Amino acid sequence: MDVLRSSLKENQKTILVVHSQLSTYDLPLSLLNLTGADRLDAGAVLIIRMDKAKSQQEQLFEQAISKEGLKHVSDMIDYKVILKSKDKEEEINILEILL
Repeated sequence: MDVLRSSLKENQKTILVVHSQLSTYDLPLSLLNLTGADRLDAGAVLIIRMDKAKSQQEQLFEQAISKEGLKHVSDMIDYKVILKSKDKEEEINILEILL
């Protein structure tokens, strides 16, 4: 977190890019600032989890897009951003922050 905080102080438009076998995730560090990341202890950890979506989620997505005459072209990925501090884990809902 210290490295991320330093990057954010130097440039508010810094974006953390995480690559995995499943996908790539771009996280604007400015969003972390909105969640109170500055109040986390020095041992805090940022976890970005990318998992293939569960079949029920895929089915709901498939139904929603097929109503619009669309088809998916890749697997659906479930992204989670978690701030872990000591024994506490807080999931950050990026959509809530953006809206």
